[in-house]
Amino acid sequence: MANANIAIWISIFSFASSLLVVLITSAVTLASKKIDAQQKKDDHNHALRTIFIARKVEAAESAIAKWTTHLKHWVVIKSIYEDMKSGLSSLYTPVEVEFRKQRLERVTARSEAASFTENDSFYLYFDAEEYHLFDKTSKSEFYKLKKDINISADKSNNALDLYRKAIENEEEDLKQALYGDYVSSLDAYYAKIEKVIHLIDAECKHLRANCTTLRQHMRAYDL
Repeated sequence: MANANIAIWISIFSFASSLLVVLITSAVTLASKKIDAQQKKDDHNHALRTIFIARKVEAAESAIAKWTTHLKHWVVIKSIYEDMKSGLSSLYTPVEVEFRKQRLERVTARSEAASFTENDSFYLYFDAEEYHLFDKTSKSEFYKLKKDINISADKSNNALDLYRKAIENEEEDLKQALYGDYVSSLDAYYAKIEKVIHLIDAECKHLRANCTTLRQHMRAYDL
């Protein structure tokens, strides 16, 4: 009888030991799978983070390049306007004035091509509110001034032509009146150029600030 009880207890302990081994093995397997799953998740997140940073750096590099190009164009545009201003007062010929107008059109077109579009990837990675972009109001003002300046230049040249003819014909009374018209048209022309130069100066200041801000932001990703 005693031997039978011992055999039963041995069987029970053997079964319990086997069950414990199975439970431990299962727990270890589950823990291992959980660790593997977490590792895969971490690896996936790390890969996504790496891609995100790479694309963010690429967007920043593209933005700096565009802003720098845009800034260079604005500087050239400003110099053309300053040249046109001094040129008209120096009595440039209509051909010379027209040449400067055409050059201005070409540079302005390149500047427009260098500006941001609404689908630019920059907006996916950076808060647009932190950066000054040449908005529709500023663009509208610039192109209106540009058009007005061309009209004023034509008026000044026409007034100058009439004044010169009055001098040639020795029409003293008419000469004085036409000279007054020429000076008035020239003043209006200068005033519009000063406005557009002020607008360009403000835009250049914003572009330089944008480059500085973005470079500081990207220092966090320096290796």
